[in-house]
Amino acid sequence: MPAGTSWDLVKRFKADGLTREQMLEKLKATGLDDESSKVLINSVIGSMPVELPNAQLSPGTNILSPGTFTLSDIGLTGPPATVGLYWMAFGAAILLALGVGFLMTELLDKPLPEDVGFYTVRIGGFISMCCVSWGAFRYSQGVTIRRK
Repeated sequence: MPAGTSWDLVKRFKADGLTREQMLEKLKATGLDDESSKVLINSVIGSMPVELPNAQLSPGTNILSPGTFTLSDIGLTGPPATVGLYWMAFGAAILLALGVGFLMTELLDKPLPEDVGFYTVRIGGFISMCCVSWGAFRYSQGVTIRRK
């Protein structure tokens, strides 16, 4: 191992312009384990940015009806925690839109027909809560609990 502490070594790697992967390889070669190396790199140069999920629209894969489009064909792929946050934000946006619509009808004294307002709020609220619940579930899949 080169002279100095691992901290000094990572600072030197950063000054030399090495990438995270190169730093990780060199630290592992000195005898540090993978987790300790990542923690050390993150403490010197900062944590890695969160990956954003990619919106994916793929053709149907149902063997019985390959040309039919289904809702399962639309989805977000990426880190589960980030995908979960996207779903929760989508559900919150629906709730916000419903709230603004409700306030506009109340403040402008132009109520919607009785059935339209009732069903819009009920169905929209149900859809938004489903999105928030699905997002919370997906977010929980990305949370890891580390034990010593």
